Amino acid sequence: MKYFLIFSFFFTFVNCSKQEKEIRAKPIETYFSQSQMLPAHNGCCTFSSLLQIKDRHFKYYHLNNQGDYTTVDIIDGNVINENESTFYLKPKLDSINQKLSYDSDEFFKQKFSRTKSGLKSATSLLVQKDFEDINVLSLVRVKYGNPDLNENFTLKEDSMIYEKMESFDNESPKMVKKKMKLTSAEVKEINEVFRENFWIEKPPANKENLYIYANINLGSGNFQIPLNTKIQNYFFLTFKKQKRL
Repeated sequence: MKYFLIFSFFFTFVNCSKQEKEIRAKPIETYFSQSQMLPAHNGCCTFSSLLQIKDRHFKYYHLNNQGDYTTVDIIDGNVINENESTFYLKPKLDSINQKLSYDSDEFFKQKFSRTKSGLKSATSLLVQKDFEDINVLSLVRVKYGNPDLNENFTLKEDSMIYEKMESFDNESPKMVKKKMKLTSAEVKEINEVFRENFWIEKPPANKENLYIYANINLGSGNFQIPLNTKIQNYFFLTFKKQKRL
């Protein structure tokens, strides 16, 4: 089955009544950008960005991986249209003096234009992607404590691999790995979960020892993005219970 049938969650729709049949939710536009600097062989140093636009609202995710440290910014705000194809992004910052961990001034002063491949400005190019472009999607949940826990769902086409590693004090890590063929009903359910809930959200500040994110491989590089709470709960609670993992 084609990958986009599983992960076509960049498009959202509204069930319309007879009186509202002409009113439909606009699809979520999702754009990626990644720059890689030397030395490339050890994964350092990368700037990864993901921009989502829905109606007149945007969410912008920026990951700065410098090898010995990583910073993440998640910014939301409004889309200010200049005309049908050109717009600005106006972030909702706590104060005009707020400083982020990267040089955001120029990015948010830019004028963006829509092209066939994505968004273009004087200094930026963000490519529009959907999940038929994805090679592998990996959902990761890491918890530090006793026990340390690392869980991973890897999805590709209509199959899934679940891996789990638990490590207790003074004990060898316990490993579990299970390969599953998804049924058509499971594929449909997963598709619905992503379609209805894919919208970047900031990780809760009170979960310092718990990290949940997704790795998306587009062939040319990996993007690490946070997972929406409803997507987290579906895989790491509901789906695990269904499969007795």
